[in-house]
Amino acid sequence: MANYSIDTDLTTYEPNIMSMGDTTIYAPVHADAKRVIDNKVLTDWWKQLEGWGYNSYTSGSGDRQFITWTPAYLFDTTKLEQTQFKNLSALYVLRGIYAMNSGLNIETMNPKVNYYSKLYQTEWEALMARGITYDWSGDGTFTYLEKYMAVNANRRVMRG
Repeated sequence: MANYSIDTDLTTYEPNIMSMGDTTIYAPVHADAKRVIDNKVLTDWWKQLEGWGYNSYTSGSGDRQFITWTPAYLFDTTKLEQTQFKNLSALYVLRGIYAMNSGLNIETMNPKVNYYSKLYQTEWEALMARGITYDWSGDGTFTYLEKYMAVNANRRVMRG
């Protein structure tokens, strides 16, 4: 599966990033960002839903949609709306790039590492507040119910 961000997405935050030396080192950081984000979605969002999912059926009066319990082991990252993670991934990558350029010495850590860490956390909190869009039906489209459920199912759990 493709990464959530690519090198050109970084220029939204750092217009000159592509002229900062060897850009071939960015590719593994994009892949790492996808892995970290997928794990964070699984632990912070999917498991909070307690496995609630989406089903549909056809009755004599037409199509109906309802929410049903889906085991957590069925979480499928390919059913996530990929574009919702682009900014989050770009921020993770930028944080990683500046951390690599700083070395491991905390005292000499580039201030941009802290800056992008805070932006990443803010973006994650905003994404959780909006809700994660997930293709519960697996048909390749994101219906209103799937988007609505992403927000409200999470709020339901968060209150409890």
